[in-house]
Amino acid sequence: MEIIEYVFTKQDVEIQADEQNSWQFRAGFIYPVIQEEGSSELQVYFHLLESDDTLHQRVLVIEKSQWQKWTEGEKSIHLIPAVDMDKFMEEY
Repeated sequence: MEIIEYVFTKQDVEIQADEQNSWQFRAGFIYPVIQEEGSSELQVYFHLLESDDTLHQRVLVIEKSQWQKWTEGEKSIHLIPAVDMDKFMEEY
């Protein structure tokens, strides 16, 4: 298992999961994107806002091609390659 990139946003991004709950990438959080060796699936961490306004961290399992397509179309989502984040964390 390897972190391949991180995702963040400058403003909350909400995706309606169903009638009562929504997936959210919250401003100010950096979420890891993990890939198992040899797999085309990614594990993307995000927040789940439930209808009672409680916030929970969850993992979305999604095909890499679907993730790339969605992030390219969502202009408020920003990706940081893991190698760049590693360099940053070594510096600070």
